[in-house]
Amino acid sequence: IFTKETSEFDFEKYVDLAQKRYQTMAFFSKNKVIESILPQTPLDKNIPILGMYGKCGEFKGTWDVLDVLKIIASKNIDFQFIYLASGTESQLYKLYNSIFESPELIGKVWILPAIPFLQVPSFIKKCDAVFVMERKAPISIHNVSTPMEILSVGTCLIVSEEVVSKSNFKNKLLSEVNSIIIESPCEHADFAKVLIENLKIDVLERIGKRGIDIFHECNENLIQHYSMATSIKDMLK
Repeated sequence: IFTKETSEFDFEKYVDLAQKRYQTMAFFSKNKVIESILPQTPLDKNIPILGMYGKCGEFKGTWDVLDVLKIIASKNIDFQFIYLASGTESQLYKLYNSIFESPELIGKVWILPAIPFLQVPSFIKKCDAVFVMERKAPISIHNVSTPMEILSVGTCLIVSEEVVSKSNFKNKLLSEVNSIIIESPCEHADFAKVLIENLKIDVLERIGKRGIDIFHECNENLIQHYSMATSIKDMLK
C-alpha cells in the first residue's frame, strides 16, 4: 500500500484547511471551540513538538496523554502538541471539548483531522517525539506497527509498555536510550515525571537517533510486517 512517493506535510497550510473544515461543522457553530483547538500562532522550533496520530479514545491513551500534558503545563514547562485525530463523532467531540475545557492546554495544542497516509512520514519527522499509548486494549493479540514507523524516521518514540509487549522487537527497546517507555499510561504522575525528565529537544533527538538503529537491525526480519516503515526508510535514502 505504501510507496516511496510520499508527500510533504505542510503544517501551516493544513491548519488553515482544518479551520475551514471545522467552520462547516454544526458542532462548532454551537460550541465556540475552534480557537482552542487551532492556535493561529506558528510552531516554535525551540520548543519540543510532541505528536500523536490515529484514532482517539480510552484504549488509545488519548485522555491519559491529555491529562499528563495538563500536569506538565501546570508546571510551566513548554511543549507543543499536534494530534492528527480520527475516530467516531462522539469521540472527536469529546476530544475537542477536552481541550476547550482545559485552559492550561490552549495555545499549546493543535487538533487536526487525519491526513493522507503518504504525508504521515513527513508529519513524524516534524515532531521531536510521537506518542503510541495503547492501553488495556480489548484485543489481546494485536501487533502494533506504528512504533516501527516512528523509529524508522529517527523521531523519538514514546510508547506504552503494553504496546512494547506486543512488538516483535520488544527486547531491543530500552527506555530513555532508544525510546521512552511508559509502564502504565494510567499512572499520570509517573507518566508525567518520565516525560518531564526527557522533555528537551536535544535529549529527544539523541533518543530518536538511537531508535533508528532498531529499524536497521530489524529491517530484514520485519519488512513483511512494517511496509510503511520500510517506505519511510527508502524515502530518507
